[in-house]
This record gives sequence, structure tokens and C-alpha cells, in this order.
Amino acid sequence: MTSRVILLEGGPPWGFRMTSGAENSNIPLKISRVNPGSKAAQKGIREGDIITSINGQPSMKLNPTDAQKLLKQAGANLKLGLNENGANKKSDTRTKPKTQGKLINGIG
Repeated sequence: MTSRVILLEGGPPWGFRMTSGAENSNIPLKISRVNPGSKAAQKGIREGDIITSINGQPSMKLNPTDAQKLLKQAGANLKLGLNENGANKKSDTRTKPKTQGKLINGIG
């Protein structure tokens, strides 16, 4: 996983939604939707990113209600700590070399 800190400026709307398993679960907060063209999209936030902090406060023990409160209190700037979820990373096929399969005994 790749960790990064993103600063969103200019106040809400930030352009993303987050989700968690339940109010009292240990499932981390995740980005569940990023609106195209939004502040979040422009900064490279992607669906599936795990939120590790909100304005410097660790989010691992936050329930969704408390996380929403922190977002509302952010004011003009929101700093998000994120871990990139590699499973949701889209590959860029334009930069990958094409490979050809090999025939083994006429199969393949």
C-alpha cells in the first residue's frame, strides 16, 4: 500500500463519499465514491482508498458519524491521510508492453 497526505482547499463540497462497515466495527473508513471533476478527483483520490487520518486525527477508531463531524469542522482546508488500496488501482495499459503467449506443443 502507498501512503500519502492530500490537502483539499477551498472548502466543501470536497467531492467524495466515505463508508465503513458499521458504527462500532474495526473496518477502516474508505472512499466509496469520487465525483468526476471534483476537488477530490483533481487531487487523485480514488474509490477504495483507505482513510488513515482526517486533519491529522487518526481515523482507525472513528465511527462514520464522528468522521462526518470532522469533515464538517474542516473549514476551508481538509487534510486527508490515505492508503492506496492496490486492489482497486486501475492499470494503465498504454504504458505496459504487450506480451505474446508462447505455444507449447501446439497449445496456447
